[in-house]
Amino acid sequence: MRKRLWMLHSWMGLVSGLGLLLIGLTGSLLVFRTELEVLLKAPAAEEKVVVNPDVRARLDYDTLFQKVRQQMPGREVVAWDTIMFGHGVDAAAVTKAENPREWDWIRVAAATGEVLPDLPESWASPYLEWALKLHYSLLLGDWGIFFAGVLALLLCLLGLSGIYLYRGFWKTLFTLRWRSSARLFFSDLHKMVGISSVVFNLILGLTGAWWNLPVIKELVWGKDGSSQQEAEGEKDAGARPRMYNQQLSINELVQEAARLMPGLDPNRVYLSLPPRNEHMRLIGSVVPGNRLVGDYNSTIHFHAETGRVVEMTDYRHASWWGKFEVMMGPLHFGTFGGLPIKVLWCLLGLSPGVLAWTGVMMYWKRRRTIRGKSAARARLKAVDEREAAGTL
Repeated sequence: MRKRLWMLHSWMGLVSGLGLLLIGLTGSLLVFRTELEVLLKAPAAEEKVVVNPDVRARLDYDTLFQKVRQQMPGREVVAWDTIMFGHGVDAAAVTKAENPREWDWIRVAAATGEVLPDLPESWASPYLEWALKLHYSLLLGDWGIFFAGVLALLLCLLGLSGIYLYRGFWKTLFTLRWRSSARLFFSDLHKMVGISSVVFNLILGLTGAWWNLPVIKELVWGKDGSSQQEAEGEKDAGARPRMYNQQLSINELVQEAARLMPGLDPNRVYLSLPPRNEHMRLIGSVVPGNRLVGDYNSTIHFHAETGRVVEMTDYRHASWWGKFEVMMGPLHFGTFGGLPIKVLWCLLGLSPGVLAWTGVMMYWKRRRTIRGKSAARARLKAVDEREAAGTL
């Protein structure tokens, strides 16, 4: 049993090694994406717009939406976020003028409703965006997202099988046999890094697989599992910017959410995102200050036409899995504990690459040893045959 599991563990590692190396390296880099964006930002003139950071002076949702529509004719507001940029600046998602089925985030002064200029872009932004795409899709589109999910699942299986194979790890966990053979050194290093990072890798593997693998539904059955006829209907609907009842008041929906879910701090509103006519959603936090569950842990769904409540998800009453789902984001990205956690996540993010490298070295050294022994046995056999022939 142990020998078969060892072979399975080895082959899973060899098959996934390069992919996990790329995902681990890019993940470690992206832990500090925000900091790198700020550090490497290109010099720019000071903004002329003075933003009032007093959130008590912010306009109500209906007024803000109307002001943005007036400043951006032909484009529709489809979502709103109050904390993405902070400091009295809200984020509005507006449809693109050339394609209303797609949308971009813009900045809006919460106190006046004025659309603010885009922030100056870091010269490194395109490279960080490239690293992000490499991280979650291997630059292969939807199929790459699926393959990255498979790699994440393999990372989980490697961690679980490694725990079994090295179940006596506490005896020699931090022992590195420097003066022994290279194969033993790589084996010790592989075990030390693997066991030390196994919880981290299980978390990353589970969250990555949970997010990426469902894309197989779109790959097999089409986007959102829709038929060709439905897709044509979406194409027609995509030309219509507003896909919700324009008579609905967002302010009233927010008040209704506060009544139904006491303690909810609303942070984001999704009206009805293209291309499909989805329910309107109000997302916020019922446990303010808890960074491990983030600022988007509870949701209320409203019908896009009638405004009636369709579904509610309150973090305080969620199942253990529901609560873990909420924590997946902060746990995966290391955003729950400030700089120390980010540094730790960056270092641990290198572990899949180290494990891939040490695993390959172990396999190569083992194969060399086996080939050497086979060659030695062949030479001895040849000598024996010659000696036997000489005695005949």
